[in-house]
Amino acid sequence: MVRMIAVNINKMQKFIIIPLFAFTLTFMTVSAQDKNKAINELMAKGTLDFLTDKEMAIESFSKVLDIDSTYALAHYMLGQCYYGLGMSTEALNSLDNVIALEPKNAKAYAIKGLIFTETNDYLSALRAYNQAVLLNPSNGNYYYSRGFVQCKLENFWYAINDFQKAIELNFKEKDVYYWIGYSYILLGDYAQALPYLEKAIDLGKRDADAFYHLGYVKMFHQQFDEALKDMDMAIAFDYKYAPAYFTKGYILYVQKKYMESILAYNEGLQLAPFISDGYKNRGMTYEAYGDNDNALKDYSKCIEINAKNKEAYLLRSQLYEKLKFYKEALQDMTTYTQLSPDDVKAVYARGRLKLFMTDEKGACEDFREAANKGDLDAIKAIEDVCKVIEN
Repeated sequence: MVRMIAVNINKMQKFIIIPLFAFTLTFMTVSAQDKNKAINELMAKGTLDFLTDKEMAIESFSKVLDIDSTYALAHYMLGQCYYGLGMSTEALNSLDNVIALEPKNAKAYAIKGLIFTETNDYLSALRAYNQAVLLNPSNGNYYYSRGFVQCKLENFWYAINDFQKAIELNFKEKDVYYWIGYSYILLGDYAQALPYLEKAIDLGKRDADAFYHLGYVKMFHQQFDEALKDMDMAIAFDYKYAPAYFTKGYILYVQKKYMESILAYNEGLQLAPFISDGYKNRGMTYEAYGDNDNALKDYSKCIEINAKNKEAYLLRSQLYEKLKFYKEALQDMTTYTQLSPDDVKAVYARGRLKLFMTDEKGACEDFREAANKGDLDAIKAIEDVCKVIEN
């Protein structure tokens, strides 16, 4: 009996094993379906929350990754959430996870480029955009974004090439034309800059930057009245836009409208009191207007802010000389020649000031130094002054 029972039990075990195995397969199938359903529901919820509550969205996408850590889209959306919340490090980590799973995901590189750009890490941004362009060379936005970074890195020719490529790919936004114009300005090609800036404004880029740079270009084309109108437009869009006041002041100075120029500089310096050139240029205007006291104050204020502003030393030296303050003029001219050792005219002027201070030997040394560099006035001074003194 005992042996027969054992045999029956064994038979029962064999009989039972088959339905248990079938049950396990059924369970696994249901589990996979539930997993996919849960992921889809969480992704849908997270995507919806992304628009209004990124922290809630993070919870949903994190739960997806708890279920499946290789779900690249969840990493990508998580990176978008962190970026939207200003959490750059976390965003970059999430995007790196996307790239590890999908090395050819151009969008992940592009968003990394955007984050690096906004954190002023332009070299890293450039590397990220290089990858985005390499992976998707038909996306004009990627070229535009890389061009912007090239501008920040002062690689203006590369920037222009990228912007032009963006336009070829039908990325014809107003900003791309603006940045081409801006790049040409920095390259000193004002003729090329003008049509692009005008195009940007025609397309709707109506802000202080656009009108300021358009007016700046027109100033170099000596279209002074038109340039002034653009500066006024820049100020109309942003009354605290200091560069427009400074440039307006300079244009009015060139037009010999000295009081109007001074008023414009006053506005600019009230907004940006630590711009040394603002004081220097207002000093030039005061001097042209005949107000030497205020001119000297402005030149001195310029030097106080920036002790290496060589033009301020030159201007103040020349004004001191005009006022017959030869000692002060010589001090400033000496400093200027130290800052600008290749200015032969200044070496000659320094010698002339030494002559006024009865330093005849020093004067002739300066005349000879300037003469050896080809200055005709210095050569004449040697003939007319030094030979007489030395004889």
